[in-house]
Parts: sequence; C-alpha cells; structure tokens
Amino acid sequence: MTLSRSKEQDTAKNNSFHPTRGIFWAVRTRILCWYILFMIFIFIIFIPIFREVLYTRVDSRVRRELAEKIETF
Repeated sequence: MTLSRSKEQDTAKNNSFHPTRGIFWAVRTRILCWYILFMIFIFIIFIPIFREVLYTRVDSRVRRELAEKIETF
C-alpha cells in the first residue's frame, strides 16, 4: 500500500513539473524577448525625439547664420 501511494505521490510531483511548457519559459528566451522589446522601444520613442532635437538645433543655427549674412549684405 505504501509503495503504491509513493508512486502516486511521485506521479503527482512529476505532473506538477512541466518540462514541455514551451520554449518561452526558458530564461534565455525571456531575456531575449525583453531585449528585443527594449530595442523596439528605443527605436520607436527615442530616435524620433533625437531626430527632432537635432533638426531644431540645425534649423535654428541655419536661420541665425542666414540672418547674420543678410545683415552684413
């Protein structure tokens, strides 16, 4: 009786552990997914902001230099 009970307990323990849950549960895969999401976030948010800041700085510098050239002309 104890032998069959321990087999049942072992089977219950083995059923609670699912090694075939899928590849997403691997730590490497989750880290890779977070890394990809972070890179997408960087590309979507910070690159357009950085571009706009650079465009504004260049535009203001060009307008300032153009005003100086017109003034000296």
